[in-house]
Amino acid sequence: MTSCLDGHDVSAVGVECTSSYGRGITSVLQAAGLSVAEVYGGGKDKKRIKGQVRPA
Repeated sequence: MTSCLDGHDVSAVGVECTSSYGRGITSVLQAAGLSVAEVYGGGKDKKRIKGQVRPA
């Protein structure tokens, strides 16, 4: 991942779920000297609740 960022003047990245699924990539990015910010995935819980609508 960090090799993709080389040469692009990137100093900060956003990662979703930095304390669970994104923990590994967060560690790698921070070890490479990048600043990592957690970003919000945007209402996935509401999408799950809505479900599928079938006409009667």
